[in-house]
Amino acid sequence: PAFELPAYTTAKLTGYWRITPTLRLTLDIDNVFDRDIYTSSYSRVWVTPGTPRNFTLGLQARF
Repeated sequence: PAFELPAYTTAKLTGYWRITPTLRLTLDIDNVFDRDIYTSSYSRVWVTPGTPRNFTLGLQARF
């Protein structure tokens, strides 16, 4: 029989805070609800999980 991965939906949040007119702090949160997802497979034996919740903090400067 055919093998299908379950469907999934993830949520991402992105925000920023402008510290000065030339400096900005950013925060990205991927997979906000930390769901178990499977992105690909070769068969029932070889299934690749998706990334868990992760945070990215950044600082951007304009010159």
